[in-house]
Amino acid sequence: MSGNRWFRWAATGTRTIIGTAVAIAFTALVVTAVSSPWPVVEHPAPRIEAQPDPADTVAVCAGPALALGRTVVDAQRISVAGSSDVTVGVPAESAAPQQSTLASPRVDESRGVPSFVAQPEGDDVAVLAAASSVTVAAPDLSGFAAAGCRPPLMESWIVGGTTTTGASDILLLSNPGDVTASVQLTIYGAQGPQTPPGADGIIVPAGTQLALPLAGVAGREEQPVVRVTATGAPVTASLQSSLVRTLVPGGLDIQSAVTEADAVQVLAGVTVTASTPDAASTIMRVLAPSDDAEVTIRATAVGDATVVSSTTLPLTAGIPADAELANLAPGTYVITVEADAPVVSAVWQASGFGAGSDYAWYTPSPGLGADTLIAAPSGPGARLVLVNAGSEPAAIAVRRVGGAEQEVAVPAGGAADIPIESDAVYSVDPGGAAGIAAGLTYAGPGALGAVPVWPADAGAEPVLVYP
Repeated sequence: MSGNRWFRWAATGTRTIIGTAVAIAFTALVVTAVSSPWPVVEHPAPRIEAQPDPADTVAVCAGPALALGRTVVDAQRISVAGSSDVTVGVPAESAAPQQSTLASPRVDESRGVPSFVAQPEGDDVAVLAAASSVTVAAPDLSGFAAAGCRPPLMESWIVGGTTTTGASDILLLSNPGDVTASVQLTIYGAQGPQTPPGADGIIVPAGTQLALPLAGVAGREEQPVVRVTATGAPVTASLQSSLVRTLVPGGLDIQSAVTEADAVQVLAGVTVTASTPDAASTIMRVLAPSDDAEVTIRATAVGDATVVSSTTLPLTAGIPADAELANLAPGTYVITVEADAPVVSAVWQASGFGAGSDYAWYTPSPGLGADTLIAAPSGPGARLVLVNAGSEPAAIAVRRVGGAEQEVAVPAGGAADIPIESDAVYSVDPGGAAGIAAGLTYAGPGALGAVPVWPADAGAEPVLVYP
């Protein structure tokens, strides 16, 4: 081999060896880099926690008592049967609320429906309480009704009413806002949830209350539950019900909507005025909207934590059920509903079944977490029922606005009640105790009524803004 050829061979071999070594080293470097943790450089997005300004507090009343079918030529025509008395109040240091009137275009002789707005002062949430009551004594309609004036909601539930012979139930949809609302009614009955023709896309103009005969949307359902879903603007839903038994008026009631389904519900102040062994005078209606459930219904007398009635009821999702609470002696009771799935519920209570009798629907009372203002409308035998579902005794301060204060001791797992003045405004302060709920109950000759106490509006939660 010549010197030049040997040199070329040596140079080529050297380059091959060096290239192979570099490739092996590069491969090892890449493998090591991939398998090793890489350095992380974080730049958190800037964010600002902003507290929204408190909004107006709105309370819409149910309006006057209405009669259905007084016009011979139009059995579905609705007319005013009696004017309601309204009790409204704000804390002593606050400005008076603004009052407006919602139009009732489908009701003859209507002067409108009262609505109230309290505006916030600075960063404080506006506090407002209002309620109404009405008494009617007419050949076709008789009884007493009391109801709270409630804020509009995007979704709510009416648990009550019937379309059987003698019933004249009217669904009330109120829109106190400035924007038209579109409402869908889902009727839960024997065949499950349905939206009948005419129950979807119901237009409720701004500043208007729409009155709809329940039979027109719920068909022949004997024990319906109605879900009210609004779009465009929230609405306040309520139900006026009345009953005639063989030409004898059997009672009148106005009930507010239930806000949401829950696994535990407390109905405070169910008042039994007489024993009725020949007919069911205390009936619980309950619905599990989404899932099958087993519900336990317990009744305890106010002032005694002993369970006097207990009923277990299996529920099929989407189908309401009624259960009789039998053998309740005259007195005031707390009904507790516990289920293994969210439910909505209400109790129907009658004072009798002859002339001069009345009835009321009692709906759940949400828990009170802070000082709450209560409007007690005019009515006979007004009492405030306080329930303590907590494990510790509670001392609850009850004060009439502008008047005296008293402390009410409520035992753990029990309830207490006190007489109050009607057509008055009170504050109820649970003093930090957990599991407190309250309700107003009315009872007198030919009169039975109830108003569940809703908690005061809470301030809006802080909002995180990412600029």
